[in-house]
Amino acid sequence: MEMELEITALSRSGAGLGRDTSGRVVFVPFTAPGDTVRVEIEKQEKRFAEAKLLKITKASPIREVPPCPVFGTCGGCEWQHLPYPLQWETKRGGVVGALERVKVDTAGITVEEIPAEQIWEYRNRVQLRGLKDSLGFYARRSQTIVPIEKCYIARPELNAQLAAVKAEGAKFSREYKAELEVFPDGEVTT
Repeated sequence: MEMELEITALSRSGAGLGRDTSGRVVFVPFTAPGDTVRVEIEKQEKRFAEAKLLKITKASPIREVPPCPVFGTCGGCEWQHLPYPLQWETKRGGVVGALERVKVDTAGITVEEIPAEQIWEYRNRVQLRGLKDSLGFYARRSQTIVPIEKCYIARPELNAQLAAVKAEGAKFSREYKAELEVFPDGEVTT
């Protein structure tokens, strides 16, 4: 079922939140507050639905252009279209909400905010999948590999290793998993 929605907020996971004509919450990934979107309902529950973004009919003024050419296809991240302060506040709200759900009184708790030093190339660890001459991340909710040449949120030290990992992985006849991590001293493990 297709419908048009206005996205009014973000969920803790970063999915946009809109409401259908009955008032039921509809979660739509890759949307921003203020977007008007055309969606297709993929999952329906009594109190909420999950939808796939078909088209942005009116873009929010806060929406940013993601630098990654596979954003929206790759399942590696879902936040690149949002301004970093909004990403940070949404994630912080998720931590506070999780504490409140387990009955922790958050009134006296200060959540120390340590934002990334930069909004791109901050991730210290990645888990990639490869098959033959393809290396990348799984597509969202899928086991289809989306090939990448660079991950825009991974540290440069990790991106520098991608060609070597891809060359080594090409020797395997079946799908493989590659985990790369960079430590504070700059050492990269694979």
